[in-house]
Amino acid sequence: MKVQGAWNCGTPIHASADSDAPTSHSLRIGPLAQRALLPPRRRIWCRSALAWSEGLSGLPAVDTQPA
Repeated sequence: MKVQGAWNCGTPIHASADSDAPTSHSLRIGPLAQRALLPPRRRIWCRSALAWSEGLSGLPAVDTQPA
């Protein structure tokens, strides 16, 4: 796996297969200021996902770390 960082600070922002011509890249959006403008286009590793991870939208959400 290749991990590429931002040019000015080295923060990892994407990864790809260790290949000269990878077929896809995984974008790591945590450090990006515009992450709200980048909705996911697909999910990967679904074969090994736990069954409960498919329906999380109905659960209560907490905006910050609970006290």
